[in-house]
Amino acid sequence: MNIGFIGSAGHWGYALKQVNNHKVAGIAPGHPGENMEGMKKSLSDLGVEVVAYENYMDLLAQIEVAVVASRPDLNASITEECLKRDIYVFSEKPLAITMEQLDKLREVQKNSKAFVSAMFGMRCLPWFRTMKEALPAIGTIRLLNGQKSYKLRTRPDYYKKQETFGGIIPWVAIHALDWIYAMTGLSVNRIDAMTNNEYNRDHGDLEMTSICMFELEGGVLASVSADFYRPVPAKTHGDDRLRIVGTEGVLESIDGVVKLIDKDGERELPLLAAEDVFEQFLRRTKGEDVGVSSEDSFYMTEVALKAEASALKKKENISK
Repeated sequence: MNIGFIGSAGHWGYALKQVNNHKVAGIAPGHPGENMEGMKKSLSDLGVEVVAYENYMDLLAQIEVAVVASRPDLNASITEECLKRDIYVFSEKPLAITMEQLDKLREVQKNSKAFVSAMFGMRCLPWFRTMKEALPAIGTIRLLNGQKSYKLRTRPDYYKKQETFGGIIPWVAIHALDWIYAMTGLSVNRIDAMTNNEYNRDHGDLEMTSICMFELEGGVLASVSADFYRPVPAKTHGDDRLRIVGTEGVLESIDGVVKLIDKDGERELPLLAAEDVFEQFLRRTKGEDVGVSSEDSFYMTEVALKAEASALKKKENISK
């Protein structure tokens, strides 16, 4: 398939494993001035020399698949242009940063022969796959706790404005929201959330911490925390954790290690192999029911946006 890369933010690197199996028709910034040099080098290191377009609209006629990873507030409009031309979209999450953007995307996709899928690549990691396979051992799920912690370092200016970044919940916490949904398949009945942007090291509106609480179908409870306070010396950029409590046991993942406690005691589980989220996406364009569906992508974006809105509403109430 002919693939084009639009924008150089986020997780576009998920697609790199497949570039030598397909044709990279070109790359383009999602907005004027977006730095594409790192992407050029990554592709060049893989032996792929590509045409660099100044305007992504000029690239669209050359491609069947778009890897969209630009500024959060622009990804929805870029995706719209692709779907209108029946181009499949592998998009950075969130798919949109407002409900208006998301609703419009849904309508555009209804009239397209293509679809959009979010970059929920953590579903393919060994620890996640191992936990999901082990779920029967813990009986009926009753409680889930997820954690996302990132290093802040120095972020681009668009992180400093709510209207261009969208918030810590749609950008960071959404990964853990997706873990919970992918593990349980349960819809959200109630949402409550809080965020705080103090001590954000001169990053404007950027929220540094968040807490989300959910009541899922059947009275299952879940919580997700996200923060930008992970110390720079830490070995990994992110500290991802998930704990799942069932009627017959507990599963927990910390630092990619999965432990199970059930009737047979406590033990570490051998990890399953990783999968390739972009390869699954490409197979889905051929009709296979694998990987992240557009339905899941839209739903997780909606949940994240509603959680962010819940947090922002509380800020408004406190300020009165």
